[in-house]
Amino acid sequence: CDDGNNENGDGCSSSCIVESGYTCTGNIPDVCSWITGYGDGERMSGEGCNDGNTVNGDGCSSFCAVETGFTCTGGAAINVDLCSLLGCGDGQRLTGEGCDDGNTA
Repeated sequence: CDDGNNENGDGCSSSCIVESGYTCTGNIPDVCSWITGYGDGERMSGEGCNDGNTVNGDGCSSFCAVETGFTCTGGAAINVDLCSLLGCGDGQRLTGEGCDDGNTA
């Protein structure tokens, strides 16, 4: 891609590579736009989660994938996912846990 500038984060990187989550079309300069769906709060086919934003590090990545160390639940076509860190009491035995029976009692 070539959008006529050297800025990152606008869909076409400073090294003229289409950035993740964007599509670029047209002749030079290319017009780049965010792919709709990511971060809109509506989990659709192909999305592991959708928490209504495009912030990384909160459990659901900017490209709607559940991030390592998190679990996300509740998402549907009309509901956002709620993501939380995995840990003791989540029913998943992770490295460093001697056991995990799904409760904290």
